[in-house]
Amino acid sequence: MSSQTELPYTAERDQAFALLRQEAESTDGWEEFGNEHGVKMEKKYFPGDDGSALPLVRGRGIVNGLTPRQFLALVVNPGSRKFWDERLEEGRTMERYTLTELKFHSIQKGVKFLVSPREIVGRQGRVTKDDGTIELAQTSIDDGSSAPSGRVRATLTLGGWVIRPHEDGVDVTYMVKANPNGSIPSAAANRLVTEIPGCIFKASEVYSKRGFPPYVSDGIRSSIVTEELDYPAKKFTLTITAKGGDVFDMFYDAGIMYPKDSAVVQVSDGGATVTKDGSGKVKIEIGQELDGKQIQITVKP
Repeated sequence: MSSQTELPYTAERDQAFALLRQEAESTDGWEEFGNEHGVKMEKKYFPGDDGSALPLVRGRGIVNGLTPRQFLALVVNPGSRKFWDERLEEGRTMERYTLTELKFHSIQKGVKFLVSPREIVGRQGRVTKDDGTIELAQTSIDDGSSAPSGRVRATLTLGGWVIRPHEDGVDVTYMVKANPNGSIPSAAANRLVTEIPGCIFKASEVYSKRGFPPYVSDGIRSSIVTEELDYPAKKFTLTITAKGGDVFDMFYDAGIMYPKDSAVVQVSDGGATVTKDGSGKVKIEIGQELDGKQIQITVKP
């Protein structure tokens, strides 16, 4: 596996993490503009931003009943994100460098006759600290491509999460600094600024109704090809290029999404074994004969 410094767009990734860590708990220059459903809503302006740039927006709040990794699965999987982020039209991984580092593409919905859809091509990184805190940062990159007709390429300086363990669940900070790169009505811009921190509460509501999506442990040695989630159908499909002899865990919501541990876990090839522990954890063992072969692991009711 490549070292971090060898991965593409590492400088952009590192700049995003630097801003995330600098501003996650800072009080310098921040202005509180609301507190809804227990989420503190704040914004900060930077000198030199052009007229179309939005301020850095921050939301902070507690979400009950989840671990950091479970909450992360809820907010990063495009299949579940669409349910708490009403702006998202499509999200996908363009290239996966490691389990935690990737290149992504997302499309945000426009407003008919007023605002064109926006798209972002960016770099994402994730870090897990010794105390269980998860940091995730996204930022735009220039890969030489351009937006197709009818869409505008926005600039994402930072889309970041800090998810800390809390006695009741997780202590969440969500920050976004973006430039739509084009004129949008002030009412739409103001609405966007308000919606961003409110996503924390919306995500908690989605969790309480639907549960968190399945996810794979960081110990996997096989290469992830795709992760597909049909949230309403409660169907999750993980496609991997198998590493012979790999043993890893998958986790799913055995309470809300699959009540009473009703999940059915299937592997597309008989050379792998599945062992459920009865509480939302399943061990996958890949046979040596599957080395290099593409297989699917499905979780469904």
